[in-house]
Parts: sequence; C-alpha cells; structure tokens
Amino acid sequence: MFQVFEVNSIEELSTYRLAWEELWNRGRSRRFQLSFPWLEAYWKYSGTDRNLKVLVATLAGRVIGILPLVSKKIESRLGPLNVVTYPLDGWGCWFGPVGPNSAATLTAGMRYLSRAKSDWDLLDFSYTDRDRLDLGRTTTAARNIGWSTLERIWQTVPTIQPRESWGQFLDRKRGKKLDRILAAEEELSSHGKVKLKHYRSDFSDRNEMDSFLQAWQDIAQAANGTDLNELPMVLSMAEAAEDSQLLDLSLLTIDNKPVAATVGFVHPHGLEIVRCVCLPDLPAATLSVLLGRLLEQSLLLGDESVEICPACSLKEPARTLWATKMLNSYRYSCTPLTHIRSAALLKYHAATTPRVSQKRISEPLRQNRQVEKIHQAEKDCQTGNARTSPNIAAATGGPPRKTATPASPRLKIYRQ
Repeated sequence: MFQVFEVNSIEELSTYRLAWEELWNRGRSRRFQLSFPWLEAYWKYSGTDRNLKVLVATLAGRVIGILPLVSKKIESRLGPLNVVTYPLDGWGCWFGPVGPNSAATLTAGMRYLSRAKSDWDLLDFSYTDRDRLDLGRTTTAARNIGWSTLERIWQTVPTIQPRESWGQFLDRKRGKKLDRILAAEEELSSHGKVKLKHYRSDFSDRNEMDSFLQAWQDIAQAANGTDLNELPMVLSMAEAAEDSQLLDLSLLTIDNKPVAATVGFVHPHGLEIVRCVCLPDLPAATLSVLLGRLLEQSLLLGDESVEICPACSLKEPARTLWATKMLNSYRYSCTPLTHIRSAALLKYHAATTPRVSQKRISEPLRQNRQVEKIHQAEKDCQTGNARTSPNIAAATGGPPRKTATPASPRLKIYRQ
C-alpha cells in the first residue's frame, strides 16, 4: 500500500536527495527543473510568500515517486485562496512528478491531499505536458478520488525542430520570414562585427562560465529592469545546472562588447532557453540575430529541438520567425465540493473558458492507421481500383515532393 510523506523544508528534503536523483535518472522527462539541485537553487530566492509542500510517495518502504509542490495565497474573484501548485513560476516550459511512476505518484499524492483538505483551497497543476507525457494521468488521478478537473491551455511554447541541415532549414523559409531574418542580420551588422560566443557543460572549459555570467550581470545592470531583479535566481540556477552538467549559455557581442545573452538548460532531446537579457539601446533585430545564431550552434551540437520559455524575451521572434511548431502546456484545476468558494470559482471558469480540443492521436495509433491504409492499398491494386483509391496516396505518403531548389546565396551569412 502507498504511503505519502509531506516534506516542508529543504533541509529535511535533502535526506531524500539520493532517492530523488535515482528517480530523476529513470524518469521520462529528465529536465533540470525536475531535479533536486534546481529546487534547491529556486528555493533560495523564491520569496516568503509560499510554503514548500513536497509529497514523497513510497511503496513497501521504497520511494517510487516525488511530487514537488508549493502552497501560496492568491487573490481571486471570491477572495484570497490558498493554492497548491507546481513551483516553476515561469522558469521553464514543463513540470510534473519526478520518476517513472507518474500515474502512481499523482494518485497517491492526490489521495493524501484529499485527506488533508484543511490547509488548502484549490489544486492547480500548471505547465503540464498533456500530449507527450501526462496523457491523461492527472485527470485520471483526480477522477479516482471523485474529483472533476477543469482543463485549460496554460501557455504556448515556441519550438524549433530543424530536421535537416541548417542551410536547408533556412532555405525552407523563403519569402517574408527569410527577408526579415536577413534584414535583421544586416541591420545589426551595421553597428559592428557581430559574433556569438557559446558555452555548454561537457563541451566547454568551466573557467569560461564565470566570464559569461559576469557579462550577463553587466547587461542586466545596464538594462535596470526585471532582468536585474531576477539576477540572483539566474546565477543560482546557472551554478546548479553547471554542477549537473546541464547548463547552456550564449553571448552575443558587437565589436567584442557583450550586448545580449541567454541562459538555458539541456535535456535529453535538446535545449530549453529560459531567460534572455539585452541592452536597451539596441534595435529589436538583436533578439532575432541572437536566436538564429544560437539555433545554428544548437543544431551543430546535435539538439533535436529548441524550446523557448514563454517568460523569455525571445518568445516573440521565435514565434514569428523561427518556430516550426507551437506546443501547448495545460493547466488542471480541481477541488472538493466541500470547498465552496473554490468549487464556485472553477464552475465560473468552466462556463467562460473555451473548450479545449481533444488529445491528439498518439504516434503508435497513427502508425497502425498507416498500416491499415497500406493493406487496403494492396487490395485496391489487386482488384484494379488503384487509380481511384485514396489509399494509394495515403500509403505512399502523398504525391511526390518537389525537388528542393538550391539555397539562396543570401544565406551564406549564417554559414560562415
């Protein structure tokens, strides 16, 4: 039988550090934000407006999953509510349980919370990767204890997945997008010689990291905005990510002067960029140039995808110029009916929120349907209906693709 232990301090949680590390290594989403070092770095500067509420699920004395949560007060239409939620706060794209047993962890955690309903009003699981990882586990866990969930789109995540060489990827952007990309390069080059410096754990000398972080600090101080307020958190997370060999830093310079920088975290399938800083007196084209050159470097390092955190200032150029797809993160809210204010609030949002589309077809199901079309196409060929059968094109992947035209000479600016 499952047992759940609630941990409310980092000091006490450190006793589970080895178990956490083992679960993280066995999990399907080995992102830095799900690791203990990230939570430790986050908690140093998270403020005093929240309480740690980590649920450790065990079975037969063995830790099988960890559900990192925080409890904080928020203002709502019906007054202040004590909300239990994930601790990401915009420092990434996705979050969820730690370990390979996410369904069991969510179920055990919600059962525990259902028996301890006096210290919270609403459960709010944001940043959920519904279509690739969660796959209905959160709603099922809530349904198992008799709760209904309100599903809403939380954020859109610009994602770049160049499945070919860098030149071919740019060549596919012929038209207005490519013109804007090249115009941005030309505009920034008029200010001086533009160069990108890149740092990644395992590929770079650790002594270089200090110069990158110092440049970040100088740019943030010159900008004198929210970037400066976030500086302690950025430095803390960067140090922790470097210790975990998951840090990625980039620095854009003009005539060797640092003008913009990014910090990101490496995961098994690519890179997640969480923050960017830029000098305020530079043209808007700076961010496009920075992202373009970082994407080229990322592709050379073998990254399958690059995701831009919605709280990052690179989101807009990524969305308008570079993204190959926009992924949705989802928000699941639930509460027992005995919490009258929270239940009324969810009913209000359910009535006023557009209905979320159904989950997309999973890849195995797509493959099964493709196999069925191939078998039907073979039968059509045997019966003489090959010309009129719609299964022929579907089975062969559709009509022949056009031969790619040679890359434009204007693209050489990215290939040098």
